[in-house]
Amino acid sequence: MEIKESCVDDLLYESLCVLNGKGIESRPREKKTLELLNVNLVLTNPRSRLFLSPHRILNPFELVGRLIWELSGDDNLDSIQYYSRGASNFATDGKINTAYGKRIFGEMGIFGKRFIDSPYTRLLDILLKDSFSRRAIILILHPEDCYDTTYEYPCIVGLHFFIRDGKLDLVVYARSESAFRILPMDIFMFTMIQELTAVKLGLILGTYYHHIGSFHYYIESDQIQINNFLCDRFNIPKYSMDPLIGLDMWKELIELEHDLRTSTCISNFSISNINSTETQFALLLLIYRKFVKEEIDDKFYYYLNYLNDIYRNLAMNYLHFRGMKIDLEKWNENKSKKK
Repeated sequence: MEIKESCVDDLLYESLCVLNGKGIESRPREKKTLELLNVNLVLTNPRSRLFLSPHRILNPFELVGRLIWELSGDDNLDSIQYYSRGASNFATDGKINTAYGKRIFGEMGIFGKRFIDSPYTRLLDILLKDSFSRRAIILILHPEDCYDTTYEYPCIVGLHFFIRDGKLDLVVYARSESAFRILPMDIFMFTMIQELTAVKLGLILGTYYHHIGSFHYYIESDQIQINNFLCDRFNIPKYSMDPLIGLDMWKELIELEHDLRTSTCISNFSISNINSTETQFALLLLIYRKFVKEEIDDKFYYYLNYLNDIYRNLAMNYLHFRGMKIDLEKWNENKSKKK
């Protein structure tokens, strides 16, 4: 079954409608689940990747932090727990076995040296040698994962890249996908990897495909939120992120994230275009550092006011969810400084 849309909110709306109408109840691990098998989701505009529904409060800081964590090839619990308090539920001996980035990019990350062998560098070589190749695939799920079920292992089986008509398409194969909790985050991350790879190869961003074996949600925990989302669909704005500027800014962004999380000395980040995706991500990281350290000062509001409306709304929704109260006087002072 194929469902095709141009933005992630519409894609999730249509797929949940189909799941509600045609899904069958199952009970994996004794959890009451509504499930649909063999679903293919198609996002024709991968830059429309930000899920904006207020009925599923996404943590934009975790989205950006997790993306950089994956791009860095990291699998340490401490690194991702800075953004995700629930990460420890998936850890074994201080490591996250479900970390996709290490399996994709190796320990050197997306910017590792070309002569260092990794699944990703081999993939780039394949596509550079044969633009019509059907072998540009990275297997994330390893055979040994399926035999030891004492720890968590990846839901994503693999990534399959294609160059067609000068565009880079990506097919993601998922053995299992939580429709409302995990899918919006996975689409964000893998379409970002798709676009960064397109930039590396000098290609136009193509279509994103997400093929799922078990498409499902947990009835007891998800049903109310899903019903609210489906009833409020037409009040959700549409937003397409700006094209990425270039790889140099991403190297700076990865360094900035590391310093903000681990050090008091912060790297310089080149802010040449305040509205660029890279700069907006940097502002989110700077705001989150202030929030974590409870340094809610003028600089915090300065950064917050330079976010564009979409990112600012996402940030404010999450910060409010975490119980933060906004100082309206400082807010207005910094709004006037921005002008």
